[in-house]
This record gives sequence, C-alpha cells and structure tokens, in this order.
Amino acid sequence: MLDDDALHLEMISERIGSEGYRVVQTQTPEEAVAAAGEVDFVILDFYLPGLPENEYVAFVRRLRAQNPSLSGALLTSERGNNARMTAAHSGLSWFYKPDLQRDFKVLLEAIDEATADMEPVDVFGARYHRRAKQVTVGGVTATLRPTAYRLLDMLRQTPNEPVSYDELCACLDQGPLATYSALKNQIKNLRTDLRDHGVEAHIEAVRGEAYVLRDISVGDSDKWSVV
Repeated sequence: MLDDDALHLEMISERIGSEGYRVVQTQTPEEAVAAAGEVDFVILDFYLPGLPENEYVAFVRRLRAQNPSLSGALLTSERGNNARMTAAHSGLSWFYKPDLQRDFKVLLEAIDEATADMEPVDVFGARYHRRAKQVTVGGVTATLRPTAYRLLDMLRQTPNEPVSYDELCACLDQGPLATYSALKNQIKNLRTDLRDHGVEAHIEAVRGEAYVLRDISVGDSDKWSVV
C-alpha cells in the first residue's frame, strides 16, 4: 500500500492485514516500485508529493513492469473526474476515501477477486488457495473454515518467526476485540481442521505472547503438537 499519510496508511493496512493478507507499507513512489515485485495487489493514494497527476498512469506502468499481473485500487479524498479517469486508464478500482469505511467490504472483495486464483507456495512446499480456503501439501488438500484459513495464512507468511497474539487476534471474527483465550481455541480448531484432512502443522507457542509456524506436512498424529 502506498500513502504518504502515515496514519491512514497504518489504519488501512491493519484492517486489510486482519483479513489474512500480508501488507507492504510504502510512503513514496520509489518505495512502491521497489516492492511491486513481491505483491499481487496495490492500493495507491492519488495525491502524492513528487508525483504529478499527468504522470500517474506512467507510474502504474512502472509498477506493472515489476509485476505484469498486478491489480490495484486508487484512493482519493476528492470526487473530481481526474482520479476517476486516472483509475480507468490505469485499470484500477476507484474509491472515495470518506466513504471507505462504508465501502471497505467492496475493497476487500476487489482484493479477493484479483488474488483468488493465485496460489502462493510457502517455504514448506504447501500451496494456498484463498477462494477455496484450501492448503495442499504432499498431494493432500485440506479445506478449512474461514477463520482457520486466515490464521494459517497469517502464520505461513513469516515462517519460523513469531506472530504476536494481537496480530493473530485481528484475524478472528471479533477482530482486535478478540481475547487471547478465543485465539487459543481457534488455533486448536485449526489443528483439528488440518488433521481431519490428513495434514499436520507444527505451530509453537512462544513465551505466551506469540505463535510461530515451524512446519506443515502430510499428517503424522504423533509428530507435532500445538501448545
């Protein structure tokens, strides 16, 4: 996500991250170009220092030079035609910032639609399909409930690194208001969902404040435990 307003950048990133997406925050066009190759969807603020309106379409082309399949959305605080036309010429969805709280579901649907058929593969060789809420490893596919999928998707993005309880709680239906007890129950549900389909995940509790994904593989009921 690219926005020179740090507060807005953090607010939108946190909301999108709570849906299980990994968000790369950038505040300058050059930072966005450098990160374009590692993302599937970009969210761009329309008014940016150092980027004139008449250069915006060319800027989006620079992003796509790094990732030709890149989709995205354009956010603006003005209802003028300039932003709408720029979004249309760039192949981006258009959103009016003051309405974003009401329209956030539409933005999430746009992200889901653009990335639904992409199947990222993690360092353990597991493949993830967001639309179907499935993970496949060693030829075995597990279909998960939405919350379980969001938790696993969050954990797999930083393998072998702790993901805090607060970050993971944001994946639950209650969002940031979710309790740590609810998180522990959902981690147990994730373990059950995977085992029911023959897949095992080694999810380790770290200092009572985080979880870390150590491995995911074809099931062996005696191999791993979830604490």
